[in-house]
Amino acid sequence: MSEKKYIILTDIKEFTYKNSLLTNSQLESMLQEFDRIVMSAALEYNVSIVKSIWDAYLALGQSAQSCLDFSQKILKQTQLYDDQNKIKIKKIDLRVALTYGEVTKNKSMNLDDYFWECINLASRIIDITPAWKIFASVLFCKELGAADTSTSLWKHSFHGMLTKTEIRSFTKISDKEREELGSHGDGLLAECDNIVFRSACVSAILSAQPIPFVESFNIIAVHMYMILKLSQKLERGVTLRSGGKIFSEVVSPLWAWYFGSQWMNTLAKIFLPWIGWYLYSPISFAVTYATGKIYTAYFFYQMGWETLQSSEMSGIFAKQRQAWHELAKREKKNILKVWRQFYSDVLWVKSKQGYSSIQKDLIAMLKSQKK
Repeated sequence: MSEKKYIILTDIKEFTYKNSLLTNSQLESMLQEFDRIVMSAALEYNVSIVKSIWDAYLALGQSAQSCLDFSQKILKQTQLYDDQNKIKIKKIDLRVALTYGEVTKNKSMNLDDYFWECINLASRIIDITPAWKIFASVLFCKELGAADTSTSLWKHSFHGMLTKTEIRSFTKISDKEREELGSHGDGLLAECDNIVFRSACVSAILSAQPIPFVESFNIIAVHMYMILKLSQKLERGVTLRSGGKIFSEVVSPLWAWYFGSQWMNTLAKIFLPWIGWYLYSPISFAVTYATGKIYTAYFFYQMGWETLQSSEMSGIFAKQRQAWHELAKREKKNILKVWRQFYSDVLWVKSKQGYSSIQKDLIAMLKSQKK
């Protein structure tokens, strides 16, 4: 049986990437505060929460006005929370999509769920909604009647939909934001993740060469590439020399894992010369990727005038290492493809003036950590 409903869909902008840059306790703190804000506003405006998955809430309102009031309330409350956090990756960066239309109620595992085109449309709209904005379909806005204060943005052509959909906004939007709408470009956190991922792919293949110990020299180059590229993307102005200091600062709390992984590689190649490299590559990928996430968080903390603590580095590393080790074992073909595309780009850092001297200093530092 279908019926018409007012749909609310909320989402934390770039949540997947924030999840990979925060410790479990930091993430839990953010989500608990967000849940408190949503549930409090839902009770105030008689909004029914249908379901929630981590950062996303699907809700139904009694009227278009109650949906809008609810959305504006949670937006205001999350902005107050975000204003207290100087570090971007700790911000909720809420975005909301509002639609109206027919839905079908389905009962699964004793839970009510809803399906139909207007819910699908809400998920499409929220994908193009910037942080701290409330976007809506034109049908929802018409339900407000004279109370409609939305601004028409443009008609968007969603993949899989035959007709263009007019998108409207209940929040102010700058000319720059308007120009970027629908561009489908990666966000800043996604671009940082691309740098880390390609570096991890190159690290995995480099570690597969058959000669023990040699990969250690190339892995340092991979780490320096990540630091310099992330610095460039985030406009931190890091030089080769200062990048070496960041490498030392980040690797020091993780020296047991760093040396442990290097020795595992060496022993595997000595005692299992034919397959040792194959067994170790996923570990190299995971260790490099997890460390790259720490470099990313390091710069975001720096941008917020705070220092990433050793305990936070260890928390991020432990959280990422196991997940990406499993992924690397399944995605060997894709890793090889990325390596072929970016190998020379990643190792470009070895050609920079003064690199040999810095590499020598870093190897000496690593040896002193080992002792």
